[in-house]
Amino acid sequence: MPLAARYDQSHFIEEFGLLFSQLGQPRMLGRMLAWLLVCEPSHQSSAQLVQALRASKATVSTMSRELIKMGLAERVALPGDRKTYFRVKPGAFPLLVQAKLETIFHFTEAICRALAHAEAESPRSAGRLREVHGLYAFLERELPVLLRRWEEQREPPAQAQR
Repeated sequence: MPLAARYDQSHFIEEFGLLFSQLGQPRMLGRMLAWLLVCEPSHQSSAQLVQALRASKATVSTMSRELIKMGLAERVALPGDRKTYFRVKPGAFPLLVQAKLETIFHFTEAICRALAHAEAESPRSAGRLREVHGLYAFLERELPVLLRRWEEQREPPAQAQR
């Protein structure tokens, strides 16, 4: 049977966890975000997260705080229900990309300062710095354009289920 035929939500959750661990983040952070992207209903209580992810209460608590701090998730209260729920924060991913752009801008500025110094002091290192500067300058120019184009053509965010 081909791999695509066997792929399901659990594979996606584990794959996302591995991707997060490759980025130096806790694997469970990626697993929890993946679950919040595919679960029904779109909001989940801590108990539901513990059960779905086979995780401890402490881990779910820690990872939910981290996802909120990163701006990827939010707490949700439902009328008549005393539990707190979590869901993917609507519009979070474009904000995450924008935050990464800020990092690129800082890298470009630092490389520019080093390049100005290196051109006078060390032509060899200036050559290496020019190559890196070219990449970051390109990304600084093009990524905001791509993000704007995406915003213009994207579908409106799905309404959160309550």
